[in-house]
Parts: sequence; C-alpha cells; structure tokens
Amino acid sequence: IEEASIIGFVLRRDLESIIQQRTLSNVESNMNTYISFSRTVQQQSNLIHLYRLLNRSPTTITLDTPTTTIIDLCRKLGAQT
Repeated sequence: IEEASIIGFVLRRDLESIIQQRTLSNVESNMNTYISFSRTVQQQSNLIHLYRLLNRSPTTITLDTPTTTIIDLCRKLGAQT
C-alpha cells in the first residue's frame, strides 16, 4: 500500500450518495469495493470513481490563519464586513 496523503475534499453527502447507489446496484455483496481518485476511468464493476466529486483545493481556516486572509475570503464570498 502506498503512503497515505491528503489530495482533496469530498462532501459527505456526495460520498454517502455514491456509496448507496453502488450498494443498491451491486448484486454480489461479498465483492470488495475499491475507490479511485484517478482521472482515467477503468471499467471495473467493483470500482467507485470519485475524481469528479473531489475538490482538490479546499479552503481550510485554522487558528493560525491571519485575520486579513479570513476577511478577504469572506469578502470574496459576498459577506459584508
């Protein structure tokens, strides 16, 4: 197994939805299911493609984020400061 790394963000509702769809459409429940974040599509019945749901540049605000950066982000989103 390769080393784990963070490559982006997938919304929980999107992930739950696609897993539920796969569970309902997968007749053979004892088959392993694999998740792919690759741009290339491989035709395997047990592979879930999440590339189109992946936000590769999520915005993360922490306690160390400068206030000016947070204010700029809020302005870009349309918030009045």
